[in-house]
Amino acid sequence: MCTVSVLMSVYNEKNEYLIEALESILHQTFQDFEVLIYDDDTSIENKKILAQYAAGDHRIRIISNPKNFGLTYNLAQGIHEAKGKYIARMDSDDISKLYRLKRQVQYMEHHSDVALLTTKVQMFGENIRNRSPLSVRLFSTSQYLKASLLFNNGLPHPTAMIRTSFLMEHSLNYDPKIKKSQDYDLWVHIARNGRIAFSQKPLVYYRIHNGQISNDVSGEQRFYANLIRLQQLTDLGIQLSPEEKELYLTFCDGKSGWKVWKNRNIIWNIRNKIIQKNYYSNFWIKYLFWKRLIRNCIT
Repeated sequence: MCTVSVLMSVYNEKNEYLIEALESILHQTFQDFEVLIYDDDTSIENKKILAQYAAGDHRIRIISNPKNFGLTYNLAQGIHEAKGKYIARMDSDDISKLYRLKRQVQYMEHHSDVALLTTKVQMFGENIRNRSPLSVRLFSTSQYLKASLLFNNGLPHPTAMIRTSFLMEHSLNYDPKIKKSQDYDLWVHIARNGRIAFSQKPLVYYRIHNGQISNDVSGEQRFYANLIRLQQLTDLGIQLSPEEKELYLTFCDGKSGWKVWKNRNIIWNIRNKIIQKNYYSNFWIKYLFWKRLIRNCIT
């Protein structure tokens, strides 16, 4: 038993990125952790690096897959394998700040009702000269975060720390059917059963490069995100026509401002349906709909 299980999946990562990611975890100021690494049939060079680090640190556990099973499968298996009180996500191309685990563990220890904690990230990498905070600002209230999940996922996956006992208590895990946006789906289910939190202090350097998932499979990622958005409405008992679905998803994406504005009465009708279900606080639903409508009209 340890305090934190750091969960990472590796598949054909650039060697330098992988080394930087591992070094950033192993040199944390907080040291009571294990590192679960899923070798998803990765490159020979990656395997050598993983074996070298595992040989030098007993806290590293490597699970080698006979073939490439994909990120969702590995994360779901990692939840079952984790021995830590908390599970911290870590991508193989990002860098955690030295005090990341310490800060997150302290927060979770002092907020025993919080099931999920994420933080702001600082972007760096290709076409970015300086490491700068991601230009997204979220309110930190749990109700706001829950309501915002109706539209999209603004909670960075690589920063997540999850309370393991909460997942076990509510039988929650990554859904293997959700190949992309798997974090979005899990966050929605966690938010339905407990409190989620977001810190404005960046604790992870988020690397921007051409090979990352958000660049390679953005269409597929959007497909699964749309399924999650619509499923939330279905779970509320809200059925939309094909025209309403298309308009609502356009509204969620913040695109096609004129189309959304021209059909704002339909959007408002969807908003009222959600409010009537009283899923989240009416104040945040009204605020978020208005904010997103304005964003649609000025972009």
